[in-house]
Amino acid sequence: MSKITQIFSNSDVKHGLSLFTDREIRDVENLIIEREGKFFIKCQIKDRHKVAKPEEIVRQLWVYRLLKEYNYPKERIDVERVVYFGSRDSGLADVVVLQEDLSHPYIIFEVKRPQRKSGQGIKSSHHR
Repeated sequence: MSKITQIFSNSDVKHGLSLFTDREIRDVENLIIEREGKFFIKCQIKDRHKVAKPEEIVRQLWVYRLLKEYNYPKERIDVERVVYFGSRDSGLADVVVLQEDLSHPYIIFEVKRPQRKSGQGIKSSHHR
């Protein structure tokens, strides 16, 4: 049984892999190591190992595609980057492709696990 199959054993998270090719999945799986019964995946951007949760694997699949298929240079991609929404709100974005100035976001990815309630949709606080 492959490492990714074990990590994605819950049927409700398996569809997170459906956007990716077998080759992408296989190549990203090669970034996964097992240590003391736990799986860790090497981040292609930060070059360090993180716990291989489904959300992190999907993040690394998107990073892989950005690097290999869309040919973005590694220095234009960041993970868990602070982004600002308006003048006061900020948050960590899962994957950010930076503009060529390496400062401003060009594309922002937010990876959610299935059936997560927070962060879904926009709710208005003004009711009439």
